[in-house]
Amino acid sequence: MPSLLHPLALVLAAAPALAQAPARGQDIHASPDPDLAVVDVYFEGALALDDFTYLSATPFHDLPPGTHTVAVAPSTSTSAADAFYSIEVTLEAGARYTAVLTGVLDASAHQAHPDGEPLDFRLLPLTPAVETSSSGHGYRFIGASPDMPTVDATLPLFDDLVIGTGIRFNTATPIGQAVAGVYDVAFVDPSSGGRLALVPRVPTGPDGQAAVYVLTGFRTPADDGDGPGLVLLKVLPDGSTVVREAQVEEAVARDDRRRGASTHLLLTPSVVEAGRPVSVRLDASGPVSIAIYDMLGRRIRTVHDGPTLAGASHRAETHTLPPGSYLVRAQATNDAWVARLTVVR
Repeated sequence: MPSLLHPLALVLAAAPALAQAPARGQDIHASPDPDLAVVDVYFEGALALDDFTYLSATPFHDLPPGTHTVAVAPSTSTSAADAFYSIEVTLEAGARYTAVLTGVLDASAHQAHPDGEPLDFRLLPLTPAVETSSSGHGYRFIGASPDMPTVDATLPLFDDLVIGTGIRFNTATPIGQAVAGVYDVAFVDPSSGGRLALVPRVPTGPDGQAAVYVLTGFRTPADDGDGPGLVLLKVLPDGSTVVREAQVEEAVARDDRRRGASTHLLLTPSVVEAGRPVSVRLDASGPVSIAIYDMLGRRIRTVHDGPTLAGASHRAETHTLPPGSYLVRAQATNDAWVARLTVVR
């Protein structure tokens, strides 16, 4: 955890009671450039973050509204005069910001971005940021990998349910809502569905809080000066972080990944009027748990939990399900299968 100094907090504390509400900000170091593994950050010429390390973050903190100069310098700096980068940021009273350090110091020393995005080091002041969530777990993705093309984030567990679209370098997705849990997260080509990376066992939550998930590091480190590999960085409002390494994959299309799978889950019908039952058949024998989930990943109903025979039919009731899309998932000892169910009026 970096040292959070913010000397202007003293100014805020001494301000009159009727002064403008402070802005709120959180700082995240997501630049994978090995030469920028540790930096100092200055706010209006005063040292604000001392020895700010890659993949670390601060808690949300108060900041004075107005236009201010932020500078980034080597960790050996003695003043803001040593900075290699500076930017003016305008903070609105009461607004919340996520400030992310991204990019590389010398773009010419790295391969070009797949989508032609500029790689230059920068501070991204992203707004609006959120600290709490009124429903479930609030989340957003931020793209900070210099060699990762634009991708979508999906949950393979739920038939590649898309949870983040257009995750592009130096941009953030809109804020979404999810149910707390632990999920494998895949990053796929938006056009073909080809998987470029898989991040296993990503903990989401807790409910009631929001988090940012930063995709950073290099997908092919050997082509970028042997920098750090691709990771997904989760940052909570209190500055605590979780880092999960990504498993880089070739862009195999979604349909090709499924070829050769003789075992599958069959719903009859897959589109059903509310109140009518659905037959669920699995072409596998052994212990299995079959359940219906909503599109946020919440378990709605257990259909079967115990031994089954290949081809056996299990009855799924829909009389309390509102019209909409659902996922039926069968979990065996070493495998899982998912089918989509649509309930209509």
